[in-house]
Formats: sequence, C-alpha cells, structure tokens
Amino acid sequence: MGNLCASDAKGDGVEDTTRMPSRADSDRHGFRSGLVRKQAGSDIWKYYTQGDQIGKGMTGGVWVIRRKTTGQEFAMKSIILNRMKQELLDDLRNEIELLKQCDHPNIIKLYEYYEDAHRIYLVLELCTGGELYERLADQKTRHYSEIEAARLVSKMLSAICYCHRKAISHRDLKLENFIFENESEDSNIKLIDFGLSRKYAHMMRMNTMVGTPYYIAPEILRGHGYTQAVDMWSMGVITYMLLSGKPPFAAREDSAILAKVRKAKYSFSGPTWKAVSADAHDFVQRMLEPNPKKRITAEEALQHRWLRKNYDFAAHRPVSGRLLDPSIVHSLRDFSRMSTIKRAALEAIAFSMNAREIVEMRRAFQTIDKDKSGQLTLSEVQEALIMEGMSADEVKKVFRGLNQDNQSTISYSEFLAATLSRRLYMQEERIQEAFERLDVSNTGYITAEDLKRVLGDDYDPARVEEMMKEADIGGDGKIAYDEFVKMIRDERTTMVESVKPEGPPAVRDGLEDHFTEESEEESEGGTGESKADGSGDDSSRGTPAGKVRVDVPA
Repeated sequence: MGNLCASDAKGDGVEDTTRMPSRADSDRHGFRSGLVRKQAGSDIWKYYTQGDQIGKGMTGGVWVIRRKTTGQEFAMKSIILNRMKQELLDDLRNEIELLKQCDHPNIIKLYEYYEDAHRIYLVLELCTGGELYERLADQKTRHYSEIEAARLVSKMLSAICYCHRKAISHRDLKLENFIFENESEDSNIKLIDFGLSRKYAHMMRMNTMVGTPYYIAPEILRGHGYTQAVDMWSMGVITYMLLSGKPPFAAREDSAILAKVRKAKYSFSGPTWKAVSADAHDFVQRMLEPNPKKRITAEEALQHRWLRKNYDFAAHRPVSGRLLDPSIVHSLRDFSRMSTIKRAALEAIAFSMNAREIVEMRRAFQTIDKDKSGQLTLSEVQEALIMEGMSADEVKKVFRGLNQDNQSTISYSEFLAATLSRRLYMQEERIQEAFERLDVSNTGYITAEDLKRVLGDDYDPARVEEMMKEADIGGDGKIAYDEFVKMIRDERTTMVESVKPEGPPAVRDGLEDHFTEESEEESEGGTGESKADGSGDDSSRGTPAGKVRVDVPA
C-alpha cells in the first residue's frame, strides 16, 4: 500500500493562533544536536570504507560502512540529489534536523552527514535485525503473545512520548518504520523515517494529507486539520496487528481501506481475539478512538494497566538482583565530580558508541526511567540510587553533576556519558573521535568559538570560558590535541562550586526550589549536609559559573 502525500492547499499551519507555543514546544538545538557533524564538501571516503549494500531505493541506496580509525560499522544512506523533487529534498532536510534533536534509546541515531554537489550521505547507526513487519510475518502464529507485544509497544510508545514532548509528530507510524538493532529475539527496537514528521506549536493543527492507508487516522481524511493524536491512532493499528496478525481495516484497494477508516469500524471477532485479555482490548480501543480529543495520549498509554501488567523495564534487572550494577553507580559518582570540559568530552565519546557497546548502560537508563519518557527526573534518579545505598544528599549532587545543560531532566546522552567505563573512554581512537567532534572548524584545535557552535542553545559565555581554562594548559586560547588527551586521562581533576546554577530562569528556579525544599527538610531532620546555596557541596551542579579547578591527590 502506498503513502498519501498529496498536500492540502493550506499546507501545515495553525488553526488556533490565540495561544503561544509552550517552552517545551520550541526548537532547541543544544550540545547533543551540536555533536551531529555536517561535513559540507568533505569526502566521506576519507574517513570510511564501503561495505555491502543492504538497501536500495529510487533516490539511492544504503550501505554498511566502517570508520577507518575505530573499525566501527555504521549504515550509510546515499541520496542522489538530481533524482529528488524539491518536496522530497525538503523532507530529507527536515528529517536531518529532527534526528539531530532526538536523543532516545528507541529512536534511530544520526551521527553525521556529508553533502556535495551531487549527493547527501547520512551516517546512521547500523541495525541488522530487520523490520517489525518482517518479524511479525515470521511468527509461527502470525502474531505476538501479549507479553512480547507489550514489550515492543512499551518501547515504541516511549519513543513517541519523547517525540510528542519535544513537539514532534511522526505522522507515518507503521510496522515498516520500526527496525531491530540485531537478530536476537529480545533485540532493542528503533523508530526510523522522520521524513514526514513535523514540529508543531501548542494548539496547532496540521493539514497536509500524509500517511499510509492501513495506519492513517480518520481525522486526516476529513481534511479539517489534525494534531499529534494521529500517531496514537497509528499505534492502535500497530498494536491490533501485533496481537492478531491482521490489520483492523483491511481491503484489496486503498480506496476501500480508507472508506473503512473513515467509519472507524473494526472488530475483535475470531478465535485469536478470544484468547486476548480484556485489558488488551481496552488498550487498543483507547487508541482507536475516532474522536482525537478523547483518544489516549502516549504518556497515558504508557501507564495503562495492560502494559504495566505485561512489561516493566525495571523488572529486567541484572542477574545479581540489584536494581543497578555497582559499576554504574560508581561511574555516576565519578562523573559528577569531573570538570566541565571532561564531562563534555565524555558525552562526545558516548555519542560515538554503537548499540553493542552500550547495552548495559541503556538497560540501566530504562530501569531508572520509570515513566518511560526517555528522560530522567530527579525523583526517578533519587528512587534508584537511594535503593543502591546512596544518601539523598549525594543523589542531589550526582543529579546536578549529570545535568549539564541546566534542564530539569537528565538526557539519555548525559546518562551514557556518565556511565562510560574508564576502559572505553581511555582508548586513543575514542579520544581522537571526541576531539574531532568538538573541533567543529577542523583547524586541529578546539577554540571557544568551536565550543560555542557545538553547545548551541546550551551556550553560556562563563561555561565556555571555564571549559577553555580547564584544558588550555598553554594558555594560548586554544586546546591542542595533546592537551585534550592529558585532560581526559588526568584522574585528579575535579570541581568545586561556589554559586548557584546559571541557566534559563524557569528551569533554574524550579530546580532550586526542589533542592531548597529538600535541603530544609534534611536540615530539620538533623543532617544539615546540603545548603540551598550550594555551600558545602563539592560536586558540579551542571554549570561552570563560579567553579574552580582543584587537584585532588591520587
């Protein structure tokens, strides 16, 4: 079945402009997106060798490529520009911008992209497990058990919830747009193909006719505008198919399928559905609700009793029975005490890791992420680390140290950086890769301007000045590679703080209120170890302002 891409005359627009977009809806290009390198005019084959072709399309193909310095394998999508209409080229550039902003364990990762006069090359993480569509067809029963379906749906919804919180609507969710990292039965799953995705403002309605007939929501067909709720309809169709092996709206012709979708009439009849629980029926019905205003949201769906009963990330803990592996807890402690530039360098190293290298760290992240939002809140971190024997005061120090961009949550990349093993980040080729990502201007040095460009919306003059001081041993205003290596490998450097965090007032004040309330409660309880103004706190609070470097004896 084909996609519907005929544009409405109005295009995507705003129907109700009386309310301004919320802060969460706005575009934000911070440090994580700054790590995605654009190599305009560079020769991709200077850095990679080409392997087998694994995909082919009208505008190009997909190959396995290997990084010359590390031997890491990636997927390289090559797009021939003269074969693309302007509309498709716009979709491609839109996809690149959205992928740069996405930082989630169940969303495909874009590492860098190259562009010359004839082609665009996307360097993506390599997933070898095939499409969800193929996996479903390969099931002996032609459908999944409820437990296995719930495992997959939880991860898919986590990615969608993350996108919706970032004001991104995918608009083309289908079995073919979820792929597996590897061929194992318990492989992680990834959302791909953001070409039709759109950023939206609060109260905005989109109008473009997009989607795939089996999965398209009825409000798109009505032509009166729609919201991100269309993604949840598509997830209802996907869940229906996972549990039964058949689409809820089936016919031979697209026109007949669309007629059924408009009526929103489907059935739970047949022997397969008789064996499916009432909770699963309710879950599907709430997503296939014809009225988008009554349809369940991604956040609500993640808390539905069917998912909670059949799959819980936290139940998949290490063999030891502990919630987190001790090495993870130890790494979190160490990271929170590192200098600002070293933490940024480790995030650049973590960014370059492939899925096989971060399996345990990803599991730890998903264990802590109880609401499955793809971001960690202070309360989630507290609950996990206090169970591992850490004091409440120490947890707050760790959270501040991890929270590098002064937001109210810890991102996936920040967590991966904090839990990297020393064995990995001490490798020469990893350090070189991180240096190259931070050397945005390709001069062979890291300058304050490079850091400003890579930090994006996370840029703060005091933070950049501090980062330069921490690694610019020669004091010449630039960080040479040997200085960068020394900074990474120096285990003595830590940070102390003397002022409150800088950053967006709303976020900063929210964090300060949270920490102040808890500090006062602890003080009343007699501990008195942490003050709201940070005195007595020897860890980083996620901002460089007011911090100085001290050398701790080895």
